[in-house]
Amino acid sequence: MSRHSYSTHSGTGSPLQHGQRSTYNVGVGDFFSLWGRYDTNFSGHVAARELRELCRDTVRAKNPNAGQRDIDDMVQLLLRVYDTNNDGRISIMELAEFFNVDQAFFQQNDNFVRSKNWRELSSRAVSFGGGGQRTERTVVKTTSGGGGGSGSHFACWNCDKTLVGHRYILREDHPYCVRCYEDIFANTCEECHVIIGTDSKDLSYKDKHWHERCFSCSSCKISLVDKPFGAKNERLYCADCHDEHFASRCDSCGKVFKAGTKKLEWRGHSYHEECFTCFVCRIAIGTKAFVPKDDHPYCTTCYEDRFATRCTKCSKVITSGGVTYRGEPFHRECFTCFECAVSLAGQRFTTRDERPFCADCFGKLFAKKCTDCGQPITGIGGTKFITFEDKHWHNECFVCRRCETSLVGRGFITEGEEILCPDCGRPNW
Repeated sequence: MSRHSYSTHSGTGSPLQHGQRSTYNVGVGDFFSLWGRYDTNFSGHVAARELRELCRDTVRAKNPNAGQRDIDDMVQLLLRVYDTNNDGRISIMELAEFFNVDQAFFQQNDNFVRSKNWRELSSRAVSFGGGGQRTERTVVKTTSGGGGGSGSHFACWNCDKTLVGHRYILREDHPYCVRCYEDIFANTCEECHVIIGTDSKDLSYKDKHWHERCFSCSSCKISLVDKPFGAKNERLYCADCHDEHFASRCDSCGKVFKAGTKKLEWRGHSYHEECFTCFVCRIAIGTKAFVPKDDHPYCTTCYEDRFATRCTKCSKVITSGGVTYRGEPFHRECFTCFECAVSLAGQRFTTRDERPFCADCFGKLFAKKCTDCGQPITGIGGTKFITFEDKHWHNECFVCRRCETSLVGRGFITEGEEILCPDCGRPNW
């Protein structure tokens, strides 16, 4: 859930003089309240779009009648003075200097400035000067003697009644009696619908206002002053009630995802990091690799044990590039010749008694031998051969013993162990 802070109105300011630094003097608390609206991650920088909105809020908090040109002038001046890298980004310390924020605060918290712990620095700004967290909305003064105006007629700017000897409030350098000020400028409390008078503190959030006593959780009624809270349907809730009523829940344990908790999502379901576990061993998978199977997540070890293809020879998992022989899977390096163990993957081979042999081993062990050259006749690749009685020849070896003419497809004559063509076998009478 998002976390918010509430703020109060500040006083008036002077118009920006083009080409100079801002003449606005912004309080520490007000400054960090404004900054926190746009640097929600406390990175210490805001970009051009957020910078424009931040300047708009600052100018109009000081001068509600300020026009867009005042705001545009301020942004241009800021970028010209501080954006030396031309990246459209301004740091928190540069903006604080520009708005003349009390430097004593930063000196007292120098260790947080050096470590760039802007979140802690922002929380300390509340106790330093109140600012945007909890401050008086108005400054009430009482005149004595001749008053603070012309002396002869120091009166309310609205009703013109004398303020000599009475309490009054300055608004844009004009004095108002308490009654007129409350009638014209005071806000109405969202909770009790009663005017927030000058004697009360006005707490605001998203243009809505509360008495300090009314700024509470809509569910448990605990005070939200100086506490984190969330908003839902235009109502405010403390962190615990917001989580209980609105936070999403883990599909495994049913508990809510509290602020800052990592949420893992898989196939439309949400899990705490420790609740997203292997379907078999129940060990947390977290952000590690896993394998989905039948709508269940498995760690790689359990998936391999249950489902992965294993080599028929070594029984280890085949992760890639296996081969299949007679319906059985093998690693490429495990599918080898039965005799010499050379890999047969991608090679020509033949079988004997359902065992694979490379061409060389098969020829040496089982093939017929050529009567002429003595080499095995393997028949691999469609090799042709000639058989006569119990003798065998390669096609290219079946030639006349005397003239070496090929006898393939021709008649021949045997003479002892020799074969001859008809011409060489004819007797010489």
